[in-house]
Amino acid sequence: MNSGKGHGLWRGILFMLIASACASLLAILTAYTKFVPPAVVASAHIVLPVLIVALIADRSVWAGILAPSLRPALVRACFVAGGQILHVLALFEGQLAKVVLLHHISPLLFPLLAWAWLGERMGRLTVVGLLFGFTGLLIVLQPWEGASLALDFATIAALCSGVAATISKLLLYKIARTYDQSARTTFIQTFGLAAILSLPLAVYAILSPGETRVAHSAPEMSGEQLVIVVVAAFIAMAVVAIVDQLLTDRAYRLLPNAELIGPFMYMAVLFSMLFDWVFLDRVPGTPLIVGAGLVVVGATLAIKSAQDGLQRRVNVEDALE
Repeated sequence: MNSGKGHGLWRGILFMLIASACASLLAILTAYTKFVPPAVVASAHIVLPVLIVALIADRSVWAGILAPSLRPALVRACFVAGGQILHVLALFEGQLAKVVLLHHISPLLFPLLAWAWLGERMGRLTVVGLLFGFTGLLIVLQPWEGASLALDFATIAALCSGVAATISKLLLYKIARTYDQSARTTFIQTFGLAAILSLPLAVYAILSPGETRVAHSAPEMSGEQLVIVVVAAFIAMAVVAIVDQLLTDRAYRLLPNAELIGPFMYMAVLFSMLFDWVFLDRVPGTPLIVGAGLVVVGATLAIKSAQDGLQRRVNVEDALE
């Protein structure tokens, strides 16, 4: 009993880590499509994954689409669609590492929302871990430099997308814990509705005049090469998005409480720094490294807090048997 619950906790943590890496990789892939209208990129983030999952869905998945969970899925779809468009706009206009950092502000909000909305208690070590993470955030953004927190469009869009992502993740957590349905059903519900919401904007962007459709000029490639790059990027985005969402859903079912999820969402920031270095040749500076270290410390404290809490609950259950 003890071993099974402990293994489930660590599997949930592993799934959250992989999902965080996928979220960061998705941001990197988006950076390669700046010459495509933002609404089209955002819509591709949503529509293609739905089509892929729909193709492999069985009857049981489709049978649960119209379940009672459809209503919260619709609310979540609104935040998914709006947050995705804002995130793409921020990635197009801002610095990648900073945008990803602000988009993943969830760890600072999620435990608080879980406490206020779901009534979950935050352990002391979790609170300490979040304080470390918040300190790391301040070091990375360096607000004492002034310009680092300038309220430019990219910063505002990234912050708004981060709030939308936080609410979306909390709704996913509540759906996953409340309704007995598969991750695929939840995925098709939410992203199918989000696709319906985002497609009109993508169509408008495609049909609008050329000078208003594209924020950045295309690289020096032939038309055929550009098509190949866009198609490859969109397919890669779809695969990464599917892995991200399905593993996140699975992690929510394995982790013992919502407060543990928040700190591990922050791991996406660490992965974004690494990918920014490897793929875009941007070496992280000292503030990024120090801030990332504090985030790792905070996540480690959160693991220990949840593990100790789980062990205490197991001991009580064993004593009552």
